[in-house]
Amino acid sequence: MVLANDNDQLIRIIGKTGVIIEHLDITSLEHLLMRIAEMIREREFVDLVFPWIVAAVDNKMRISKTLKAEILTALEDLLKDHNFYLDQLQVDEINRIWNILTQF
Repeated sequence: MVLANDNDQLIRIIGKTGVIIEHLDITSLEHLLMRIAEMIREREFVDLVFPWIVAAVDNKMRISKTLKAEILTALEDLLKDHNFYLDQLQVDEINRIWNILTQF
């Protein structure tokens, strides 16, 4: 298990495995997505970790209300941060994920 504050190690693992949500049990996925939401809030490795959220949402993974709220907060903060550059495709993808998560 990756230590709670060792984002560098987590990023190395993510970089080697790619997005593999189908190989994780729901508890591990929830824990990982919570870490990813934290990393997005901290503006760390956003380009590398955001695809995990996209995959979880697109695959209709069941996530807790707490995790959904964390992801929505992280995405909202990211969109509002004028010091963090997002291109239009990234903005569109964030808005698409936002819309899906707020529908259920």
